[in-house]
Amino acid sequence: MGFPWYIAKRYFKARHRFGFISTISRISIAGLAIGIAALLITVSILSGFKQTLEENIIGFDGHIRLRYFHHRAMSDLPQVVDTLRQFSEISQVAPYISHEAMIRAGNATDGVVVEAMPDSALTRMLKVGKFVRKGTIDFGASGDRPGLVMSERLAQKIHVSLGDKITLFSIDGVPGPRNHPRAKQFRLQALYHTGMSDYDDVFVYTGLSAGQDLFKLPEQAHGMLVMLHDPGKVEPFSVHLQESLGYPFYPVTWYERHASLFAWLQSQQFPIIIVFGLIALVAIFNIVSTLMMIVIEKTRDIGILKAIGSSLSGILRIFIWNGLIIGILGCVLGSGLSLILGYLQMEFELIHIPADIYFMSSVPIAFHWEYFVIVNGLALLFAMLATIYPAIQATRKEPVEAIVHE
Repeated sequence: MGFPWYIAKRYFKARHRFGFISTISRISIAGLAIGIAALLITVSILSGFKQTLEENIIGFDGHIRLRYFHHRAMSDLPQVVDTLRQFSEISQVAPYISHEAMIRAGNATDGVVVEAMPDSALTRMLKVGKFVRKGTIDFGASGDRPGLVMSERLAQKIHVSLGDKITLFSIDGVPGPRNHPRAKQFRLQALYHTGMSDYDDVFVYTGLSAGQDLFKLPEQAHGMLVMLHDPGKVEPFSVHLQESLGYPFYPVTWYERHASLFAWLQSQQFPIIIVFGLIALVAIFNIVSTLMMIVIEKTRDIGILKAIGSSLSGILRIFIWNGLIIGILGCVLGSGLSLILGYLQMEFELIHIPADIYFMSSVPIAFHWEYFVIVNGLALLFAMLATIYPAIQATRKEPVEAIVHE
């Protein structure tokens, strides 16, 4: 690094003749650190929101739901399963039924969506089992009545607890003398909690055979739940599946089912990053003002350096190194601050948000090393660019004029 680095380091550590210059240097470092921390936390929160939403939605929807057009029921289930297992991209397949119903316990009544499938699908393919707080999911061991799984929130709403008897009513069209609702009794077997009100308030789960009996679909299902080995290839594989199977099959990915939600999230990312990026940019301008103050204070020193033969490029490098020292310290402190705040949020969930709006109960954080490289790299680049103008100003004075400067 040589002579320019040595002088820059001395300038940075030295007690300045004007005390406020040292204060401004510290403020520049603190400003840059806060700007970088704000930007890193912002992109990490946005990434956390997207990642948490994807994991939770996939955990309850699966990768692909394969149905027939016009919502017709599938009757040739074994044949469809055998056909799907021929695709190497598919890891697991299970039939499912999804239908609206009325739930009643005592005098409490509410509308729900009943999802009927094998219990192995709930615990291995989906993540419903991961969110179970009480009880177990085992539809084959429910005794005289089929087992039912619902959220703690819905259970509190209709005043039921584990083991209670619950009635489900299936209604197709307008009830009347010729269209009686079908009823079936269940026993509450397990309670789950996700923090996502769109699921906690609506979805209840039972076994496939119980769903077929309730909705009068003997040996039938509404579709196939499909899980892939590589979730990142859901969209292209869905197109391939449609082209391979043709009519009447109609695959719908988890992203297509929630496209409006992710479109909204994507539209929010760019302006938010720009706003918080401006905070870091303001800190960069503080570096310019700090170096300008140092140039004014060190004008005589610059003249002496010129007089003893220092080159213009050498003097330029002194102030570039000075700016980089401020930039590096700001990046290190900012990255450390973001990691500390992120850890506290992940560990203790200090900031809570309404689950009925954001699909989660606390602010999620997802750190990625790429964000740290990009943000810190850009900050150092701008910090170095910020040194160019003050450094050029430092080289313009003639040696004699600089030495006699007061």
